[in-house]
Amino acid sequence: MAGKVEKVMISLDASKELPSTAIITALHGLFLRPLDKTTLLGIIPPLRSAATTPPSMACGFLTRYKRKLDSSSTIKQKEELSDQEMERKMDAYRNKDEVWEITDFCRRKQIEFDVHVQIGYSLKDITVEAASKIGATCVILDRQMKKDGKYVMENLSCSRILRLKTDNTIEYLRQPRGLGISISNTERGQSSHSNCDCSHIIHEGTSSRGQPQQRAFENLVCSVCNNRRPSIGFFKQFKFKDIKDATNSFSPQNLMSDGGGSGKDIHMGQLANGMLITVKEHSFFSDMVRKHAVRDPKEKEFKSEVRFLGKIRDENVAMLVGFCSEDGHRLLVYEYVCDGSLEQYLSNKRELKWDKRVEIATGTAKGLQYLHTKRIYGNVRPCNIFLTHDHHPLLMNLELTRHQYDEPADQTLGRDARRTFEYVAPEYAETGKDSSKSDVYSFGVILLELITGRRTTQDTNGHSFLRWARPLVKKKIYGDLIDPMVMDSHDLHQLFCLVHLVEKCLSWDPDRRFSIDKVAAGLTRISQGLDIGEFSPPESV
Repeated sequence: MAGKVEKVMISLDASKELPSTAIITALHGLFLRPLDKTTLLGIIPPLRSAATTPPSMACGFLTRYKRKLDSSSTIKQKEELSDQEMERKMDAYRNKDEVWEITDFCRRKQIEFDVHVQIGYSLKDITVEAASKIGATCVILDRQMKKDGKYVMENLSCSRILRLKTDNTIEYLRQPRGLGISISNTERGQSSHSNCDCSHIIHEGTSSRGQPQQRAFENLVCSVCNNRRPSIGFFKQFKFKDIKDATNSFSPQNLMSDGGGSGKDIHMGQLANGMLITVKEHSFFSDMVRKHAVRDPKEKEFKSEVRFLGKIRDENVAMLVGFCSEDGHRLLVYEYVCDGSLEQYLSNKRELKWDKRVEIATGTAKGLQYLHTKRIYGNVRPCNIFLTHDHHPLLMNLELTRHQYDEPADQTLGRDARRTFEYVAPEYAETGKDSSKSDVYSFGVILLELITGRRTTQDTNGHSFLRWARPLVKKKIYGDLIDPMVMDSHDLHQLFCLVHLVEKCLSWDPDRRFSIDKVAAGLTRISQGLDIGEFSPPESV
């Protein structure tokens, strides 16, 4: 299939609800590439005339047009009115919000996308005719076409035929021999968030038409455990009792991360309605308030900040779905991420294939890139990077760092004391302030850990991690840097580029470090196996 342009046609009954969530999930699972083509075909039943309307329906039809057509109207006028009504319906369908959601998804994937609307009674006949005409290589059938699948397969030779289902999953009717089902939520049952509205569409920015732009999370469901990202609109203030019950009184069995030395553990929990959550205790004056039983003087500011964080929406950032501010407890409630933290992977030396390491690094960089547009910095450590079973990374534990430059010195010092030393940029000791470039430094350490797989002094000949690694990075001794677990499976060209990228991230001078935009762009190209210019290894290597 290399080099062949995929032509996907989506056939829908335009008189029914347009299932944009299921369509986006299906398109994502097809792994389409730039310049592939997708056509949405909406089939509208024709307006019935008095001559063609069955007697049982004639009365309703005549009543509907009673105000528009009088006894002197000619047949031509009736036809013109029907044409106008049909044109209105066709335009309305093309401008549905759901169509714009799919349009935006295809635009970001650089996939050509067209919308065609056709009038007709038979969905299956029109589908076969239209798919044959455009030479479709894949056809996606509407939910309503359950009984038409056999007919479509008999009359089309395209390699893939799928059908949308009422629960937003996908059924493969035909696929290439030997090809595993790639759509994450196909035939795998319901999510653990079965109680939630699982819509994953968010509004961001404004389109040229003056309407909100809409963007979809592409990694909506974990393909292993079916854990589904929560409803975008879900955000609430929880009672402490509800959080305590959800985490079984913060039981050690529910511990997900020890907070990387912060003393603030991260627990998983399950609410009474079945929704899985991740709970992080925040240090925002909570210790002082609990100890002295006084009212928090910054309660209003705390609530304002968490509501700001509750609006953070990115594929690589865990959603803050709520908070608790009660009796001195300051709890941040995030969506549940199903396979623990990167810290646990690295510390326990869990198997992590080379391509997954590159994916994790790329997703993490993109998450940081988004957060920096919101002026959120700091806390870039493996204990704050959580993974799904598909190894999709989600940044968590944002804390309230948006206005940290305004924090009193004693708070800044306290936060510094809780940080893991080797992730801290050199300039932080002088300024006590996080920035985009200090996050790039911290990310460089994490990227180096993903490459080497080393964490302890036993792994690094008794030296601290960076003291051991820096000379190897500088001298480009790749064989000693690579994790033995992936020694036989890593991509050598990618390794060259990643080490060069690490070197640029770990520069002592912040001005000489790459920007987070350049880091994210470089990793994206590395993950795609593309030539990346400046990052490419010298010919002499």
